[in-house]
Formats: sequence, C-alpha cells, structure tokens
Amino acid sequence: EQINGLETEVVPDDRFWARRNLALIYGLQSETDSLARAKALLKENDSEIDGDPTIEDQRALAIILGSKDDSKLILQAISIMDRIVKSQATFSLSDNFMLAQLYSKNQNWTRYTRTMRDVFSNGGADNPDYVQQYANSLISRDELVEARLWTDRLKRLAKENVDTDTIEARLLYAAGDYEKL
Repeated sequence: EQINGLETEVVPDDRFWARRNLALIYGLQSETDSLARAKALLKENDSEIDGDPTIEDQRALAIILGSKDDSKLILQAISIMDRIVKSQATFSLSDNFMLAQLYSKNQNWTRYTRTMRDVFSNGGADNPDYVQQYANSLISRDELVEARLWTDRLKRLAKENVDTDTIEARLLYAAGDYEKL
C-alpha cells in the first residue's frame, strides 16, 4: 500500500484498528446510512480474520448501538457487552461501567444498580466519573438518602470539580434544602 507516496507494509492489526476507529466515527453520526457503514467496516475486519469478531470490534459495535435512541439497538448493545463481560477472566471496570450505562439507558434500574455495585466493589468507588454518574442517577430517581452518601464520597474524590458542585446543587434542590444552595 502507498502512504504519502511511499510503499509500506500495513500490518493487519493496524488495518483492524483503523477500520474499527472509522466505524466508531461513522457509527456515532446521526446520518441514516452511518450505522450500516460502521457495521460494514467491522464485518470487513471479521472477514479478514476468518473467525468470530474480536473483543475490540464487539465493544466498538456495542458503543455504536448503545449511542442510538432505539430500544432494540440498545438491547443488542447490552447483549454484546454482557457476553464480553462474562467472557473476561478478570473484572474490567470500564466494560462493566459501560454495561451499567446501557442498563440505565434501557431504564433497567435493577440491573443498573447491581452492575454499578459490582463496579464499586471492584475498585470503581475510587473513580470520580463512576461515582458522579451513580449519584446523578440516584438523584434523578429521588433516592436522596443514598445520593447524599455518594455525593459526599464524590466531594472527597473530586473536591475542586465543577461537576461535583453541580451534583451537590442538584441534590440540595431535590431535597428542598434551598438555603444551602
């Protein structure tokens, strides 16, 4: 292949990476054919390796499907991420957090909270992004007592963060504690 006028050998892993990232770019767009283009790129990776899709390609597809506002596509994304999570020998915070976010988007509160608790019990309770998202969800569901616990934890993890202040303001407002706002 020629890159910048030079003959060069592109190794398969680089081609897979490039197609996967291009699929993410297409798939996260809102044009009607973008999902089909993204799937075609990932399928091209699959056909080149003569086997099952790689974990990376499956994860990319789940990200793409989960970004859509279509419940069937979100359920497909959940199924993909659930398979990925179950196939892993060690617990992946990022994959489990992504699965939790998909459950949240699908409005499956029970599975969302169960998955988030797994994330927290495996080290995610020290990640301000995870704690912030969970506290936000609790406030949205009017579970203010538990939201206070997680907001306090977030204040310890990310004290000087505007998002932390925003979540605390949302909590105070939801609790009717207007004088502290």
